[in-house]
Amino acid sequence: MEPMWERFLTGDRIILSCDAGRELRSVRYTWIVNNTIKEFRGKTYTIEAAGKEHDGEHRCQTSTSTQTTPYSNSILVRVSAPDSIMRIEPEPEPLWCEQTLKLSCHCNYSIQHEFIYTFYREGSVMAEIRTRNKSVSFQKERVTFEDTGQYRCQVQIVNYPDGPVYTSAYIRVDVRERPLTLQVDPRLQRDGNPITLNC
Repeated sequence: MEPMWERFLTGDRIILSCDAGRELRSVRYTWIVNNTIKEFRGKTYTIEAAGKEHDGEHRCQTSTSTQTTPYSNSILVRVSAPDSIMRIEPEPEPLWCEQTLKLSCHCNYSIQHEFIYTFYREGSVMAEIRTRNKSVSFQKERVTFEDTGQYRCQVQIVNYPDGPVYTSAYIRVDVRERPLTLQVDPRLQRDGNPITLNC
């Protein structure tokens, strides 16, 4: 499964791959999703936008005209809506190349605890922050076009490592080309001195 997340949000893209351990000709892939059979030609099963119908156990099996493999191991896919107590906010908006992106994560949990906040970009961990605060911020300096993508944050209570993990909805961050700027050299001009304008 890719990405290897414990929990997916509705709308996530999930890729499941089936490996028979060897190359087979004219192979047919069978996917079993919660005891319902689905058939595909390829060895990957791509869920473009996860929904509650994708929640549950997934397995695969391959077969040819002469043989059928046993069922694979099962993978549990958990799909749920984002938690209402969590939200993530980016600034500034719009965001230009070379600027600093500030991501703020807020948790409206009613009880005072120590939390671990985790910031994600496209499923990869960017930062983990341990604090007792209900809000925390993370900054990414000098962003580039590669920083464009989907961001989210989640929080876990330190004293309950096996307890629930609360996740915000996604926010999309677009890094844009810096607009035209005019620079004057020197910055302080005197009457009669030459100046240079750079656009």
